[in-house]
Amino acid sequence: MKGALALAAVMVAMFVALTAIDHFRPRLPQPAATPSTAATTCSAAYQPPRVLYAPTAAYPASADALHLGDRTAYVAVTIDASGRLVRSKILKTSGNAALDVSALDAARASAFAPATSSVCR
Repeated sequence: MKGALALAAVMVAMFVALTAIDHFRPRLPQPAATPSTAATTCSAAYQPPRVLYAPTAAYPASADALHLGDRTAYVAVTIDASGRLVRSKILKTSGNAALDVSALDAARASAFAPATSSVCR
């Protein structure tokens, strides 16, 4: 406890000394505040990422020969900050490997716009 009180006393003494030094320092005139001439501009509000171009997946001949009919494969894509595709993967299979590969190929051939956020300058 004595150490903590001694440290507190030293800190108070340092504060008093610095305040005294600051009090006797000559003051320089401060420039007058001027209003900013540049207006603050903000870009549009947040926009989620979006698909710019999505080709239709080709129906493979091997799947057509099996008479599978309409099938759906769910594909997840990850894009980077510039909208470039980083990764694609099958979330839910169509039940046919050839159809899944065709869906992945279509996702990889797609074009994306990245998300945007509002920025004020």
